[in-house]
Amino acid sequence: MPNHRHSPAFARFQVFLLCSYTAFIDILKDIKNSHKDKEIILISPLADGADRLFIYAGMKLGLRYDVLLPMPLKLYEKDFNDNSKNEFYKLYFGARDIKEAKLCDTCTNENISDYNNYRSLQYQKMGRELVDKCDTMIFMFNGVQNNLIGGTADILSY
Repeated sequence: MPNHRHSPAFARFQVFLLCSYTAFIDILKDIKNSHKDKEIILISPLADGADRLFIYAGMKLGLRYDVLLPMPLKLYEKDFNDNSKNEFYKLYFGARDIKEAKLCDTCTNENISDYNNYRSLQYQKMGRELVDKCDTMIFMFNGVQNNLIGGTADILSY
């Protein structure tokens, strides 16, 4: 399988670090073929970039998907420019199911409405909730340990 490798970062799951859309397709094909007796449901917050590539790859293979929002929709959509927001809503309305992550212990809808530490903590809460829901995690990760709360490296280390 080109463009991916197993990561020791996650002992609880089979984790793949990917480099491309093609790698998403390859991994999803393998998962689909090895679980023919089970329904495979993808889960994504539909953020710009890899989150959407993942869903497009799954759609190409006929897989259905759920959306896990990190926060109420009206707050989350502030993260997207107009073009991105249009793409987000096309995918959003195609989802099988849509859920919103629970608020982190110190978060409120008011304090996550601005770009601050609370919003980052809420992204972390959503990422951890996503990990807890999944049997297999697939990450597109550049390997940069940037210490951002709620970022890919943070969720990989959960």
